[in-house]
Amino acid sequence: MGDSHAHVAYPGIAEAAAQQGLNTLLLANSGCPPFIGAEYGDDEGAKTRCRHQIEAMVATMAQRQDVRLVLL
Repeated sequence: MGDSHAHVAYPGIAEAAAQQGLNTLLLANSGCPPFIGAEYGDDEGAKTRCRHQIEAMVATMAQRQDVRLVLL
């Protein structure tokens, strides 16, 4: 889970995990780090969108029974 930095790191993480027989899932939003309660964005609309994106990513992780580890 992350922002654009997660997008960049994901291919290497996914390849290393696959070599160990593990699956991966990327949840990321550029410019919107997944830290609950933090404010990101230049205006209230951007801050609201970012907050909703973070909440959606966290909800996805909470709902998935197969997720055993989350990297931020």
